[in-house]
Amino acid sequence: MELEEMQAVWSEMSDQLEKQKKLTNEIILKMTQQQYKKKINKIVYSELIGFIICLISAIYILINFHKLDHWFTISCGIITLALFIVGPIISFNWLKRMKKINVIDNNYKQTLTDFAKIQEKAFKYKNYSYVLGIGAMLITVPVFAKIMGGKDLEFDPGLLFDLFVGVIITSVFIYFITKFYGRTMKSAADTLAELGIEDE
Repeated sequence: MELEEMQAVWSEMSDQLEKQKKLTNEIILKMTQQQYKKKINKIVYSELIGFIICLISAIYILINFHKLDHWFTISCGIITLALFIVGPIISFNWLKRMKKINVIDNNYKQTLTDFAKIQEKAFKYKNYSYVLGIGAMLITVPVFAKIMGGKDLEFDPGLLFDLFVGVIITSVFIYFITKFYGRTMKSAADTLAELGIEDE
């Protein structure tokens, strides 16, 4: 085989290797994107369930709002409605940003930067989740107690025990939810980090 033929064969092999490498990288990017979305969808589905519960609760309060006949329960009712409407909107905006992360179109550094910003906000929310969760529970209990049982917090000492039990249950619930979110976010971060290893 002459030198020119060898160079032609070598050039063809190099082109094929380059195409193969490009194809492999595309497959890795697509697989990473799918794995990332699969992990994030766990949070999306749980938030969707929460949204449905909030929506049903808000409709139930609106239908029965006339039963709130004291300034305290009326105030709690208005705040509860705001929480049930505004809370899911904020949550879905956050999830929308998470789902927008595109491993295929963005470079690796940009992907990690985008995810780090979202993760930072998630950790900030986690720090306030107990205060927000228990605060929301303390506001909603008087509303549902009045609507469902006709009980007023100031006239029924038994409701104080219900509030105490509610605080415990809410704290346990928030603990497991934050653990679930933390694990899911870490798993998504690990998936993106593996992409960096492939790029090396």
